[in-house]
Amino acid sequence: GSNVWLTLQTPTTVVMLTSHNQGRTFTRSSAPKLGSVDACSITAESSTVLWAKCPTGMMVSFFYSGDGGVNWNVLPTYLFSGTGGGAFDPVSSTEAYLAYGLNNSRGAKNFYRVTNDGGTMTAVGILSCTDVIGLAFTNAMNGLAACYSSNTQATSYLLTTSDGGASWSKVSLN
Repeated sequence: GSNVWLTLQTPTTVVMLTSHNQGRTFTRSSAPKLGSVDACSITAESSTVLWAKCPTGMMVSFFYSGDGGVNWNVLPTYLFSGTGGGAFDPVSSTEAYLAYGLNNSRGAKNFYRVTNDGGTMTAVGILSCTDVIGLAFTNAMNGLAACYSSNTQATSYLLTTSDGGASWSKVSLN
């Protein structure tokens, strides 16, 4: 569409650049909540709803904006290690998924649905990957996870879900 959002991390502030004319001109604003060691990755789900993934060194922070990036809500995650094997995938303007790798898991479930403007994290299932290489949902129910497991023998495999991550099954790649 015609909307473009960019973040820029300077030594002193986080800059948000917004364009509503296909990037011909940009408005510059400050976005201090999006502090990062590098620029944040922004996913736009509509002209007003944005999700952000911000690396903060060894850790990662996640945010939601419902007003085109003017204000940001931090997702109520526990510590998410950027090198710990997890993945984040915004699915729509009302829902995203966050997968903690098996090594980062803090309970029986390690796969979460994010709702309520980024304010609610609900544990929905177990994603049996040491590292989630990629996570892609086509809608709230159907998704794929590219996994890597290094338990006894290093293996890569693909998992699929059709129930929003409550259960996963291996995809045969024959």
